[in-house]
Amino acid sequence: MLDPGFGPPELRDDLSNLIVMVAQTGDEWTSTCDLVTTHILPLLCERAIRFVEVARAGTAAADGIVVLQDSRSPVRLHPDADEHGFYALSAEHRANGVLPTLGGKRTCSVDCTSSLLTTKELVVAADSDLRSSVMHGLIELPRIGKVVAGPGNLPPFLLVDAQTAPVEPALQYLRDLALGDASPSTCKSYSYDLLRWFRLLWLLEVAWDHATEAEVALLVGWMRTAPNPQRQRRRAGAPAPGTVNVRTGKQSLKAGFAPRTINHCLSVIYGLYAYHGSFGRGPVINPVPESAERREKLAHLSPLEPKPVVRRARLRKCPQSYMPCARGNPQLIPAMKLADSSEPGTFRCRAPRLV
Repeated sequence: MLDPGFGPPELRDDLSNLIVMVAQTGDEWTSTCDLVTTHILPLLCERAIRFVEVARAGTAAADGIVVLQDSRSPVRLHPDADEHGFYALSAEHRANGVLPTLGGKRTCSVDCTSSLLTTKELVVAADSDLRSSVMHGLIELPRIGKVVAGPGNLPPFLLVDAQTAPVEPALQYLRDLALGDASPSTCKSYSYDLLRWFRLLWLLEVAWDHATEAEVALLVGWMRTAPNPQRQRRRAGAPAPGTVNVRTGKQSLKAGFAPRTINHCLSVIYGLYAYHGSFGRGPVINPVPESAERREKLAHLSPLEPKPVVRRARLRKCPQSYMPCARGNPQLIPAMKLADSSEPGTFRCRAPRLV
């Protein structure tokens, strides 16, 4: 990969059309996985090379394959068949009364992976299964591109791609926000929502002006099922996401994305395409569904009139209400008592926290 003469002439200079594919047989040595994670995967991430990891789904070829990951920023391998739900070669050997080969040439593994990797249907299955994996949150979005500070205040933040070049559609939209007197915090928040959207499009290899509601539905499905990286607890002994504080009775943020975060992301994407649509750019129909009933009833609504209750647009989530304090719960009252309180039997009742 690092050799200038590597690959056929069809291979692009930036290796963007290169696919590195690995077939897992299960029961791989831990030291082998550690070496790949330490030396190979960082090179793939640095050049944003597509890495596909597959395995057998069952005993027969008709059972198909399982796509363990399809990412341009892989961080680990998935060798455990029980944990990741694929059919290991050792399971077939034990079912047939054959002792698995754990050393030497391991010709059984070579035959299994070579026959699997030489079929053209494997690439087709990986591409078709990619959207299903995204919908169910089984893979991570490629960590390419980032949000950086702008050279000025128009806009204060902008989105750049893997080559650190500004993403022009997002740049124009963010500049329009800044011209509309949006705060820098708003521009920054919109930039990160657009980064998530463009990472999905880059993963699917779909141009921004060819996006449809299908891609928006994939993003919503991914945000509903994938873990939120901001919820990862790195401190030893930290409470798990979604647990209840025994002293206050309040629940911490869950491991996934909150419904309000999903709705905010949809609003940002809708605004992006509505802005470009006013100039005749982008798709004819906004890929983010809207509620015609809601827009009709809120079009000429007076601030003195009560806000009507209408149905949400498709793909929009029902926002969660405030988590009530557990003061009235007799099961939590003993745990909420403060040992250092001046009055025995008293406890704190802080303001409810939005979850």
